[in-house]
Amino acid sequence: MAHYELIVIGAGPGGYEAALHAAKLGKKVAVVEKREAGGTCLNRGCIPTKTLLHSSQIFHDAKHGAHAGIHTDDIRADMTEIFAYKREISQKLSSGIESLFKTAKIDFLRGTALITAPGAAHRLRRSPGHRRGARDGRRGRCQRLHLRRYPHRHRLRPVPPADSRT
Repeated sequence: MAHYELIVIGAGPGGYEAALHAAKLGKKVAVVEKREAGGTCLNRGCIPTKTLLHSSQIFHDAKHGAHAGIHTDDIRADMTEIFAYKREISQKLSSGIESLFKTAKIDFLRGTALITAPGAAHRLRRSPGHRRGARDGRRGRCQRLHLRRYPHRHRLRPVPPADSRT
């Protein structure tokens, strides 16, 4: 069983920033992520979309540059290369986050995290060759994670809306 002071579920922008900040404060930190470091924004959303837009802007500018003395008669866009460029950018940024984790001594754990009790979680790891939704009897392995101390929630009184205060 691994012991941590903070377990972050998800290595998206909020998760990796929280983990890095806690590690900077001297906490023993683990991040559990079922996919790539960086989350949806970096790997499947914002960054890949902006990379594709950047490629299309370069193509557009080259094609319509005659007014500035740029003539490109045989211009073409290779979609295979454009998508390879998109993947390269996302992978480079994702591996950069993983490097930051290593430097900060943060354990980056691949799998799905389940909160099982106050101060306890499990990380489910798929067995090699396991496919999501497969019903072939293969199961993932489980690792128990434990928080040394976990924050107790203090009961907060609700705050009335601003317009009803006197």
